[in-house]
Amino acid sequence: MAQGLDDSIIELHKRAMEVENEKAEAKIQNTSRDSSGSWTDKVVSAVRISDLALEFGVSECPECTKKGRSYDVYFDDTNGFFGCVKRKYGGDCDFSGNIVEFMKRCGS
Repeated sequence: MAQGLDDSIIELHKRAMEVENEKAEAKIQNTSRDSSGSWTDKVVSAVRISDLALEFGVSECPECTKKGRSYDVYFDDTNGFFGCVKRKYGGDCDFSGNIVEFMKRCGS
């Protein structure tokens, strides 16, 4: 009789673990399908691009600096965008993008 009781307890414990795993999996799936915004939106809301610029030491456009010119970089903390001031006013510089692009270009 004791063995049957032990087996029942073990089976109940296994089923409880399965249920917990199923709940965790459902939570992960719901999180990844969160419609409140993209991954980039979540980064923008958590990190100020101007703070990254300070950390990476970026205040002048590195693309223009390579060409012997000096243009500042503007940062839009609200939307997570950056760009060379020359481009902002119609110039030919391609240094611009979102916060993820900034981290790729300047973070290493």
